[in-house]
Amino acid sequence: MKKYSVYQQISPDEKYTYKLLQLPSDLLRHISDNETDNLLIKSSTSTTSNPGQLVVCTDDKTWKLRQMNHSNTVLLLDNQNIVQHRNDNNLIGFASCSYEYELTDSKGSIDITKLPRLHGDELRDSTNNVHAVQISVDELLENSPISRQEFFHEWYELGGCEIDGRAYILSPEYITEVLYTLITALISESFNYRTDTVAVDTIHQLSKKQSNFADSIVTTIVQKFTVRSDKPNEVSLDNDKIAKWFGIHVLSERATSLLSSKEFLIQWKSSLPAFYNVSLDLHYLRGYYCMPVEDNLIYINRDHLSTTLSARFVELFQLDREWNYDDFVPFIKDLVPPGVKVDSMILKFGKKKKIGKDRFVVTPR
Repeated sequence: MKKYSVYQQISPDEKYTYKLLQLPSDLLRHISDNETDNLLIKSSTSTTSNPGQLVVCTDDKTWKLRQMNHSNTVLLLDNQNIVQHRNDNNLIGFASCSYEYELTDSKGSIDITKLPRLHGDELRDSTNNVHAVQISVDELLENSPISRQEFFHEWYELGGCEIDGRAYILSPEYITEVLYTLITALISESFNYRTDTVAVDTIHQLSKKQSNFADSIVTTIVQKFTVRSDKPNEVSLDNDKIAKWFGIHVLSERATSLLSSKEFLIQWKSSLPAFYNVSLDLHYLRGYYCMPVEDNLIYINRDHLSTTLSARFVELFQLDREWNYDDFVPFIKDLVPPGVKVDSMILKFGKKKKIGKDRFVVTPR
């Protein structure tokens, strides 16, 4: 058995500062398998109320970086045999660390609060936000704590597009208008929305015939509401997602009043393009409504809910004292910490009860 003598350097080298970073197994594999790929450390903008978020990114994945302080003695050691080509087994401590950095999986994020909203083909800013920034999509990507592939997926989900080198967010009303027009155009060309695929270029051509929407706007709608086909550059409509979008739009237009389920389904159906007969189910809209009165629903704007889990529970119980379990979970699952079960959070901030044979409800404690 080899024995080593350990020594500590009296004065650390002021030219260098050392940090310890724990690498999760998937990131370690990525580094081993992709020696030429970039590994980026990015940060969101820091404000007085938000210190910003530091992340590590590959091209397609994001990890949140967190500092873990500890009281253990952690020394970084050099083998003197290597440094000075000597035969004695001496280890020299050249730095000590009182903390380490831990990486945990993260979805990343894009801050769109200061981006101008686009409503209508006049390219008007519908927010009247004096703080709206002029920034390109590439600049936004560079300043967002998220990987490149995750960025573009989230960007289109948010309704983002770029006009004349400036990043915009399409308003929900404008997204609905463009989506309605494109589906109508496809059906008029005998497109079978249930089974057919269509070339992306064809959708752009139909757009120019119908309303001449900007290409970047059409690209956003295509990315948001279609599924890629096995055929090159072809897509099919994501009918469930489209039905959900129109359902949320109808609900939001009646945001302050109760709607009977029957009345709402009629309005939902009538909001769809002509001859676009897709299945409609209230389950699609879970996370956007509650039923304080049986068979009557009311819209909940998720953007107005707290991002703190405990406060979210309080707000939801103010809207309804007894929630159907399946209707309640979508409102909280995104706030539940990784590795923690949703039910454990429900039991912490409320109660879960069994009603009848198969039904569960969530109530205040």
